[in-house]
Amino acid sequence: MNYDDFRELKTYDIHKANILLGSASYDLGCSCGSGTNKAPKMLKELSRYLPPFDANFHNLERVKIYDFCDISNQNQEEDFYEALETQASKMLAYDKFMLFFGGDHSVSVPLEKAFYKKYHELGFTPVIIHIDAHMDILDEYMGSKMSHACPNRRALENGYQASDIHMVGIRSYEKGEVEFKQKNPLLHVVTADLFRELGAKEVVKQIQDKHDDKAVYYISFDIDAIDPGFAPGTGTPESFGLTPLEMRAFFEEVFTNLNVKAMDLVEISPLLDVNNITSWLGLKLLYEIFYQKFVRGNK
Repeated sequence: MNYDDFRELKTYDIHKANILLGSASYDLGCSCGSGTNKAPKMLKELSRYLPPFDANFHNLERVKIYDFCDISNQNQEEDFYEALETQASKMLAYDKFMLFFGGDHSVSVPLEKAFYKKYHELGFTPVIIHIDAHMDILDEYMGSKMSHACPNRRALENGYQASDIHMVGIRSYEKGEVEFKQKNPLLHVVTADLFRELGAKEVVKQIQDKHDDKAVYYISFDIDAIDPGFAPGTGTPESFGLTPLEMRAFFEEVFTNLNVKAMDLVEISPLLDVNNITSWLGLKLLYEIFYQKFVRGNK
């Protein structure tokens, strides 16, 4: 039996892959607890123990993952964010699903920038679904414009329209974010409480109804969208979050109804975790996504 990363899902032939995996082992954009640069290595190590099934007997062996790159804090060749954007552009050129492990949420800035460039030039409408406890739309935080509190603001500067950014699971706000939201009412914010009121199906319907069939979606998944009772291994835990089952239901609706082309999983900190339960949760949710994206509609 192969106990390499992702076991039966791993491929060394990029042409056989339907997922290209990148790692952004970086945490210099953190403002509170750090250690997210350790997450990609931990996620890959734990994946060796996961058999190729979701939670309901569905075989995932047709899913093939090619490990494309790992850009880290120690990258000396060029600026980290430039290196990350360059690698993302190379990955997107293959027209396969791009998945990135962060890293703190600042890594989404160059990834979303590369995504916008590719699909905007092709005549599509690039759309971000930002799943998070925080809006992450400050212009600057703690003296940095590349803080993990700023990716959605940078996205607006990189071409995305306010109407093309959806924030889900939100429940913590800086004053500057509230003021910016008031001035930009086209930003779509679904708080965690509103999510519970509406349900996953209605939340995704609201997102879908705002766009036509030219929309392509980038999912940016901050693990702190989930309540810290289930996902303690993160630097900015916020109470009153979504449950793993609510998150799974949301992903089922998203990947059933929307044309998702790329995704990142960020803000897991193994250094702050308990028995790796946050990393395990991230992986298990990804395996549920793999079923929805690559198996369910291709039986």
